[in-house]
Amino acid sequence: MTMKAKERVIVAMELGQPDRVLVLLAIWLDDAASSMGVKFMEVLKNPWLGYEVMEKAARKYGFDGVRTWLGPAEGWDENIKFVEKDGRMWVIDKKT
Repeated sequence: MTMKAKERVIVAMELGQPDRVLVLLAIWLDDAASSMGVKFMEVLKNPWLGYEVMEKAARKYGFDGVRTWLGPAEGWDENIKFVEKDGRMWVIDKKT
């Protein structure tokens, strides 16, 4: 019987034997955004969007899970400005 990703992960975490080896997404956020048609600048501006593109990329490629991170603290973006110019991204600290 073929397991769903969630079942496979739970069985493995309980030290059981899943139907196959788990495959976890090991892709950088910029690549995940690109594969989902989202501009990386938008992911930088909205970290929650980063979680969404990682999850969608994992589902698109049939992975069982995704490597993720803890998001920034509230107010993280109060002193920075994002600028896109000539195809390049810049994050500017407003305090300097």
